[in-house]
Amino acid sequence: MPTCNYCQRSIWKVGTANANAFPQALMTRDHAEPRASGAHFCVYACSECNSIKGDDLAAVFNAFLALNEWQYLRW
Repeated sequence: MPTCNYCQRSIWKVGTANANAFPQALMTRDHAEPRASGAHFCVYACSECNSIKGDDLAAVFNAFLALNEWQYLRW
């Protein structure tokens, strides 16, 4: 089952019950490196992580998560 590349939450199909996962509708495709840099490497990301990451590099956002500042996310 696919997971968010950043927060590691799993994706589940709409219509099934899993309290510890995101419905597929909330999963997005994220460019791990900004498109402006010419990169085309994409990963799964939940809509919350993708919104917070914005145009940052994946490494910068992962460092942000490592500092436990992710705790304000609504999950």
